[in-house]
Amino acid sequence: MAKLRIYNDIDSQDNKFWYQWWGGNCVCFQDIDAFAASIPKDDDTIDMRIFCNGGSVVEGWAIYDRLRQSGKKISCTVEGKAASMATIIMLAAPKESRKAYENAAFLLHNPWVPGWGLGDQLNAKDLKN
Repeated sequence: MAKLRIYNDIDSQDNKFWYQWWGGNCVCFQDIDAFAASIPKDDDTIDMRIFCNGGSVVEGWAIYDRLRQSGKKISCTVEGKAASMATIIMLAAPKESRKAYENAAFLLHNPWVPGWGLGDQLNAKDLKN
């Protein structure tokens, strides 16, 4: 059984440098791609653990797609929290293979983008308009 731990924010490979510069780290598509490629062909199970604040939507969907296309049986346990994009990654495991610890937390919200230079943040309705 391959063990995958997603315990950091989800961001791009390009931004990983900045996380590490400040003493942190992030999970990017390249990390998950390398993980999936390293699983022996005769190992058909991924045990995913998540404690994550979420992060980049583009990276998160790429991670979700990579896990789903791996052809492996995926189980997921939320340890602590699955927030924002991390909840989507959790969905890579089928419903019957998802669980969370009793005190785990989830954060789901409407799509939004920060208002960098545009004023207030924009939500899904603003973006549609």
